[in-house]
Amino acid sequence: IKFVRGDEVMIPSHTFVATAESVRLAGATPVFVDVNPDTWVMDIETVKQRWRSRVKAIVPVHLYGMPVDMNPIVEFAAEKGVPVIEDAAQGHGARYHGKRVGSLGWAAAFSFFPGKNLGAFGDAGGVTTNDHKLEEAVRLYINHGRREKYEHIAMGNNYRLDTMQAALLEVKVKYLDAWNAQRRALAARYRENLSREPFASAPVRFQQDTPGAESAFHLFVVTLPKRDRVAEELKKRGVPTGIHYPIPVHLQPSMRDVSPNAEGTLLTTERLALNILSLPMCPTMSITDVDDICDILRIVLTL
Repeated sequence: IKFVRGDEVMIPSHTFVATAESVRLAGATPVFVDVNPDTWVMDIETVKQRWRSRVKAIVPVHLYGMPVDMNPIVEFAAEKGVPVIEDAAQGHGARYHGKRVGSLGWAAAFSFFPGKNLGAFGDAGGVTTNDHKLEEAVRLYINHGRREKYEHIAMGNNYRLDTMQAALLEVKVKYLDAWNAQRRALAARYRENLSREPFASAPVRFQQDTPGAESAFHLFVVTLPKRDRVAEELKKRGVPTGIHYPIPVHLQPSMRDVSPNAEGTLLTTERLALNILSLPMCPTMSITDVDDICDILRIVLTL
């Protein structure tokens, strides 16, 4: 896609800032949309509500490993004549109606940051597409526009994945499905515990499944009141937590020029930012670990 001044790209605000940065670095302006109050990812209603003619692409984000409900978005995008580009940075191995995330739109971007489900030694990433012309363009762009050695037919840069990172990923990808299966087992146990008392009566909620989706559970995130106090009490008791993400992208200082006076415009996203808490999640954990964490959380919530 070649953007011109005034072109826009739809993205959710409930995401890591890199989603918006990539849009701006490509020369377009992000149009921030809210997320579904149950799944916490983009859905078709949020897209339709803020659609405008200057939009040239839609970028759904499979946040926390949960696939977006892609079929309605892909169909709507086709009607409007714009491509769908998946942000699959947290979606390694997730599936939607049996298809892997990264194969659902025109193209997809993956992160292989060490903390991801499929992580390298350091920063790394990849692109998937079913468009051979796009594939060729990407291969040129990431390698100084080189077709043959010392023959550079296009402008590019050095975005190659170095050999050491590729070698590690080639080994680790064989274990991805097994690791994700363990993540799903841990998430199921979290959900089972959090559906019981006293959690069932307390305002503790977890991310719901997109219909037809199989999450990769990159993170297990809940919403609860007095989030910061709960996080501090859990830390005192040896339970580390995180917040993904405390400031919505449309309220970030770096986005003020494209998103002025934005506070109060994306209510679900802004509410999530105040209440979300990421509980421990990694494939080396056990079911007993989850039970212990939930027992400690139960104690903290009674304080």
